[in-house]
Amino acid sequence: SINLEEERNFLLLRNLLMKENILDKIAETIITSPHTGISPAKVRQNQKTIRNGILSNFILADTLLALQSS
Repeated sequence: SINLEEERNFLLLRNLLMKENILDKIAETIITSPHTGISPAKVRQNQKTIRNGILSNFILADTLLALQSS
């Protein structure tokens, strides 16, 4: 049987995943809209990753994407 803490954790995780899904859809809409001047190619060109503490332009499967603002 599931106790209250496990149920609470499950609901929190489900809520986070739903929010992430919504934010992903918003980002995809912005990136693919002809009205923003942003394109998937431009996003790929500007993506940066962190590997061994170094920020770089190389995208590898096992690296973290870096979020930055300018």
